[in-house]
Amino acid sequence: MRHAQVLPALRGQGHDGAPSPSWPRRSRGRDRSPPKLADVQKARDFTARTIYAARLLARDDRIPKPLRWIVLIGLLPIPGPFDEVLLLLAAPLLFIFAREPMRDAWRRAETEHFASRFARPR
Repeated sequence: MRHAQVLPALRGQGHDGAPSPSWPRRSRGRDRSPPKLADVQKARDFTARTIYAARLLARDDRIPKPLRWIVLIGLLPIPGPFDEVLLLLAAPLLFIFAREPMRDAWRRAETEHFASRFARPR
């Protein structure tokens, strides 16, 4: 008897044959509306700033070349856990020894990214 009660609800009808007000059902209570444009722009700006900061950091002479090479190899799409292990080894070293260059690159990425975004084309 339980299956007979569930099937009409799955077809978008209530038990009396009238359309169900909850059709179409939402999965796990989440709204399936598209993301808001402002959220997409924030994510795009954050990603662009992060990539630009990484480019600035890769050229910074205050970070030793071997450490820059480890990070560079860790960013390559190598299958397996090899690249992740390299990044896990490099992250604490960067955090401890290169904190100021990372801050400078993050600040420069913000100012240069937004300055170029609002610059007028000539």
